[in-house]
Amino acid sequence: MSSNDDSPSKSFLFRPFRDKKFGRSICFLCGADIDNKYRSDEHVFPRWVQERYRLWDQSIDLLNRTYIQYRQLTIPCCQICNNDYLSPMERQISRAVESGVEEVRKLDPKILFLWLGKIFYGLLYKEVLLPSDRRDQKQGPIVSRELLEEYKMHHFFLQAARIPIRFEEFFPASVFVFDTQAPNDVRKQFDFRDSLQTLTTSIRVGHVGIIAALQDGGAQRGLFADYYEHFYPLSLDPLQFVELTAQFFYRATLFNRVPKYLVTETKESVLVFQLPLGGLSTKPVFDPDDPRDYARVLSQFTGYPIEQVFHPPDRIMTWLVNEKGELNSVNLRDSSLHD
Repeated sequence: MSSNDDSPSKSFLFRPFRDKKFGRSICFLCGADIDNKYRSDEHVFPRWVQERYRLWDQSIDLLNRTYIQYRQLTIPCCQICNNDYLSPMERQISRAVESGVEEVRKLDPKILFLWLGKIFYGLLYKEVLLPSDRRDQKQGPIVSRELLEEYKMHHFFLQAARIPIRFEEFFPASVFVFDTQAPNDVRKQFDFRDSLQTLTTSIRVGHVGIIAALQDGGAQRGLFADYYEHFYPLSLDPLQFVELTAQFFYRATLFNRVPKYLVTETKESVLVFQLPLGGLSTKPVFDPDDPRDYARVLSQFTGYPIEQVFHPPDRIMTWLVNEKGELNSVNLRDSSLHD
């Protein structure tokens, strides 16, 4: 906590959608009113990522199919949230990524969840502040506040970065960390994808690839951990990591539950309990997969034509295992995956 007596308070649970507090002069995380004295805009993609992978002047596409440079992707944040809470988390992630995949796996999953969650939410929040048509400001923002409100539970969980929120005997996300090969060109050592529909995200930074479902109540980890961790011994070619991302994102579309929570606030902390995902239904929490639907996702993610990746009725191209079903260890420099 900051030692400035006149600084904005950080002791309350911020409810932006109930209190209707948004805007360029409101801290996205705690809701404090910020002026030039307390303002410290937060980079959605942290500066260390932009500098390490030369993203500063590169652009990312937004939902309205316009582009913005990574360095311009900032959201309003107060000095306390930035300096006391978010910056220490960034330093911890940066050191772990630089040290390698084993150090990242040693991190508290909550740290990875908050880090990825801030990027996911930050992108949406930025699009609330940007006009959908820069030539006609009357058309409104790229993302409406009503759409952002659909992610209010995600924002609630993000506040665990600044106040003690305890997840009681559950974890809200499924997070997996993979060893990835790094191309010589540092600009190709970074890749990011997300899905608004399923709150899934994937990021590759150097030799580390992380895939997460941010609001599945731990469903993918609970049911498919053995499958994903089967690939932990591999140093994945970037295309292999894209294939795993496609599998993960597609599987998230089959998740047919909406996690429900009970929240208890005390003076010391906020306690969150998750109701059983299965509920009273005997129906599996994931719908059956459809090979053709998955093939479409794989084609979209990899850029390969669907005719090349899918052979009816159910044969789908894979770079992860060979014809014998064994792990496919590929040397990036000798790889024919990209030919």
